[in-house]
Amino acid sequence: MDSLTWFVSIFVAALLVALFVSTFVPFFSRYTAYRYSVDIRVDLPVRLEPRVSARFIAQGRGATIGGLVFLVAAVLAMLGGIYVGDAPASPLLLVFGLVLVGSLVGATVGAFTGVTTTTSDQPRVARSRAVSVSDYLPRVERVAAWVSVVAAVLVAVALGAAGASAAVFPVALFAGLGGLTLVMFEIASNRIVDRSQPAGSTADLVWDDAMRASILRDLISGPLALGALSLVLGIVQLVGTSVGLTASNMADNYGIVLSVLGLASALYSRTGWSQRYFLGRLWPNLRWSDTADAVTDAA
Repeated sequence: MDSLTWFVSIFVAALLVALFVSTFVPFFSRYTAYRYSVDIRVDLPVRLEPRVSARFIAQGRGATIGGLVFLVAAVLAMLGGIYVGDAPASPLLLVFGLVLVGSLVGATVGAFTGVTTTTSDQPRVARSRAVSVSDYLPRVERVAAWVSVVAAVLVAVALGAAGASAAVFPVALFAGLGGLTLVMFEIASNRIVDRSQPAGSTADLVWDDAMRASILRDLISGPLALGALSLVLGIVQLVGTSVGLTASNMADNYGIVLSVLGLASALYSRTGWSQRYFLGRLWPNLRWSDTADAVTDAA
């Protein structure tokens, strides 16, 4: 491992530890819950805030612990002499890829804790039809995940056939990790959606749906990001090799393409359409009064 990889690994480890510690700060957990309430534009009753915050905390702690475990595994693997390719950035890409996968694994484990329950003497509220993953995630995101991962695998194969050995490892790494997280999403998403939804009010049911949509969006972001990164790296390398670009020129192209991709992703995320998608599918006629906290409003 070179000095840059050590620096980045230590920085990422410190960041993950800081995020883990922040989950024990009450203000941070409450802020996370109410921030999500603002993003999806659904009122969060005071009585539900502890329950929603607890589920966000469980996912956050799982993500940070998973990221740390996989980061340590990546460092130990490189210290043990694992081959990481000839490209200068290959060790950093290995660290980034494994931390992302570890965070998704940890968040998935955290999502299965803190199941919503109601006491036996409370009335139960249930929906009139069964739900599926398509009710929580737009089809375009699921299709894009599959397309990007499959295309990345094909580009990695093309690079190998073209003899671009220096670029095969990072492209194949992200393609492989993208495929792994895609399989994990397909398995975990159905398990999450199939869980029972005991609810004592409309607000309980709406917010259980909101938490399901949140974790499913986190899970689908893994194969989307890894597949897209692998595809971009592979295409730039293929085009650069075919026209005779130097490694420095291709590095500049990586920066431009990834910056545009990151900006487009940020703009798409800020629209909030994907976050509120489940409301249009499951709660098209939701009113403010359905989730309002009557006691607080009266006060």
